[in-house]
Amino acid sequence: MKKGVNRFPQGVEMSEAYYRSQMGDVLGQIETVSLASRGPRGAAQNYNRVKDIGDKLHAWRLAKRAAGS
Repeated sequence: MKKGVNRFPQGVEMSEAYYRSQMGDVLGQIETVSLASRGPRGAAQNYNRVKDIGDKLHAWRLAKRAAGS
């Protein structure tokens, strides 16, 4: 327990390059999604915004898989 607490900041720092390399493409895909305007808290249209992002990422993953085959 003590060992992990002391090394946590260094672990985060060491993993930054790996995180950026893995998440860069994902974040790039998310940035291409054109989101509808937000609705009031709890409105269904807010869930649809999340669905739009999920649909985009799913299609991208399938395209990557097909290209790799």
